[in-house]
Amino acid sequence: MYQKYRQNPDSVDKEWWPLLENYKPSEGTATPAAPAPPLSVATPPQVSDVTSSIPVVAKTTRIEAKPQPIPAQAPVTESVNIVVEGSADQEQDAVSPLKGMAKTIATNMDLSLQVPTATSVRTLPAKLMIDNRLVI
Repeated sequence: MYQKYRQNPDSVDKEWWPLLENYKPSEGTATPAAPAPPLSVATPPQVSDVTSSIPVVAKTTRIEAKPQPIPAQAPVTESVNIVVEGSADQEQDAVSPLKGMAKTIATNMDLSLQVPTATSVRTLPAKLMIDNRLVI
């Protein structure tokens, strides 16, 4: 398409012009693709008798390291005390009871947990479902 554009810009749709104007071809020259060799119809697949101890892995497969289990007699490391600066100066969050609308919503949310969810099962023949869809 780039070659067509260079020879005659009108031969390419105008939507491609900005892209082709900024396009810089690679250093290699573009050569037309060689025609594919004719395929023979009755070629049997080649079978190899070579066996390998290395498993065959697809190129798209990722092999990740598995986490190593911790032995039962793991060495004991020294404990480290972490001191966070400024933690004594910060106030702890104060808990206050809900009032008004927030209290009503919280009460209703607690009560809604007692209502059973829709888990009932109803058997219905598939033909009946299809017929009902046609009626609707």
